Amino acid sequence: MNFLEEVLKKRRSVRKLSSGKIVSDERIKEIVEFVYTYSPSAFNAQEHRAVVLLNDSHKKFWDIVKEALKKIVTDSKIFEKTEEKLNGFYNGYGTILFFIDTETVKKLEKAFTNYKDFFTTWANHGEGIAQILLWILLENEGLGASIQHYNPIIDNEVKRVFDIPQTWELVAQMPFGKPNEELKDKTFLPIEQKVIIKQ
Repeated sequence: MNFLEEVLKKRRSVRKLSSGKIVSDERIKEIVEFVYTYSPSAFNAQEHRAVVLLNDSHKKFWDIVKEALKKIVTDSKIFEKTEEKLNGFYNGYGTILFFIDTETVKKLEKAFTNYKDFFTTWANHGEGIAQILLWILLENEGLGASIQHYNPIIDNEVKRVFDIPQTWELVAQMPFGKPNEELKDKTFLPIEQKVIIKQ
């Protein structure tokens, strides 16, 4: 198998992380910038955005998530489980916030009216591509990661605290760090149920 196949095979959602340093901040920056330079997008619109949170910014983000969820999960016993999960992210090394620049999408909708109903969907497709490419490259460096979705309940506070442009729509979060849990083997549906080849 080639590099990509091997790394994709090993990729898992790692939810319990530690902040042990595996790679340099500069290497993390290089990987994110590489993905956001070369990842494809419909019409080459390049509407995808990322914010990398390290150190205090990373911890501040998960404090925001925790406070937002406290207002929603009022049962203390249920919140204990929620908090345990959040601590797995908080204890990690960093978090990448994924955004779509809605201003770019709106410009495309005006410029290409025949496709205006599809640009948001295509933007999400492109963002998904960027996320999995980034996940695979971080995995290859020995980092564990997962994709989380605590938006939209945190959106306004995240934009305020981290000075994010209002036109950027938060779509997902990727906490990452040194894996701190035993990962189980994945189970798979029979491939015949998922892939059909016609000749």
